[in-house]
Amino acid sequence: MKKLLSILLTATVWFTFALFRPALAGDAVQGAQVFSQNCAACHIGGNNVIMANKTLKKPVLKRYKMYDLEKIKTQVTNGKNAMPSFNKKLTEQEIENVAIYVLSQADNDWQLGKDIPIQKSPKSKSPELGVEASEKPVNQDKTDTLKPKKRSFWRSFF
Repeated sequence: MKKLLSILLTATVWFTFALFRPALAGDAVQGAQVFSQNCAACHIGGNNVIMANKTLKKPVLKRYKMYDLEKIKTQVTNGKNAMPSFNKKLTEQEIENVAIYVLSQADNDWQLGKDIPIQKSPKSKSPELGVEASEKPVNQDKTDTLKPKKRSFWRSFF
């Protein structure tokens, strides 16, 4: 009986740590604020206005092996390709908070405020973390690429 109990306890502990991601130590609310001030111009709604195929959506992060806190922190710190380095602009804690925010939003399919407490910005009447009410995500169809607008056949001649 003791052997069976110890096996069950060991299996429970193993599955608990093996199947669930550990809680992240940073502050996603602070990360959301830093993201809106520094990153949202290019990555609004988890999209990427510079390189449309490299969004911050979970499937894309996994495809490019970037679905990892340390890799996102390295990318934000050092920059790469068209993305600038934020090493001198943000503190290490701010970079970690942004990385945690990006991962949490990727897990929530970039639905603003789903897992993060909604805070009103002092300048905005919108509860969406300081985003003005008239702004909308660039790509609302939940794909990881931007689609060109369709034009009618006759309009393409003009």
